[in-house]
Amino acid sequence: MTIDVTKQVLDYEGKPVKETNLDDSPVLTWRSVFFTALNNFTKDEQPTGELKTKCYQITQKIFASKDADLTVEQRALILERVKKIFTSPLICGRVEELLEEKK
Repeated sequence: MTIDVTKQVLDYEGKPVKETNLDDSPVLTWRSVFFTALNNFTKDEQPTGELKTKCYQITQKIFASKDADLTVEQRALILERVKKIFTSPLICGRVEELLEEKK
């Protein structure tokens, strides 16, 4: 599935989400969400070398192009990481909607 990682994340009203609560804060993009999720771990996690390598490879892919072609496994790992790192139901829900295979 190809995803435009430069697209803005939208809130419940369809307006762009800001990275922080500051008025001059940049708008949150999928690339930023994925980067944060893939490059951070909770204090209780002990990530394996294999997991860190997979996260690095996906991060490389999302920065290599505006349109990242992500496999089912890569999308599953991103969703797993987002759910661990982000506490916001909005972000978790929007990512799940984005990464679901359209039927």
